[in-house]
Amino acid sequence: MEEKILFTVKTKMNKEDYRKFLYLATFKKSPIIIPMMLLIAAIGAGIIAFENGVFNITAFLIAWVFMILFVFVTICFKVEHKNKKRIKTDKIGTFNTYQTLSFYEDYVIVVNDSIEGKGKIRYDQFYGLLESKEYLIFYYDANMAS
Repeated sequence: MEEKILFTVKTKMNKEDYRKFLYLATFKKSPIIIPMMLLIAAIGAGIIAFENGVFNITAFLIAWVFMILFVFVTICFKVEHKNKKRIKTDKIGTFNTYQTLSFYEDYVIVVNDSIEGKGKIRYDQFYGLLESKEYLIFYYDANMAS
């Protein structure tokens, strides 16, 4: 007996979608990332502000703001670099090709127009799911998503 398709989604990822995905994966994948960055910046700023046995709150706040900016700019630079590298090395035409996801009761079948073949994945095999207003991202493992 063949199972009935619950619904089908046909989607494509362009270069801007991939860029947004990288930012989502960097900042939203783990909710502890941003608080951890703020804490590390605060520790660094605290070390800078503690001079000659005296803690200077003004120096702490200024150093903390600059360290937070430095960390975010560094991460954004890394994300942009990764994006450019991926776009440059795309040999199979990943961008602007359609991917069809057919959802069944216990699994999903993924068909990509740029690659011959299809994949069948049970829902319990997914590593995780990341959701935003624009995207629903399935993680097959910690580093592979669709």
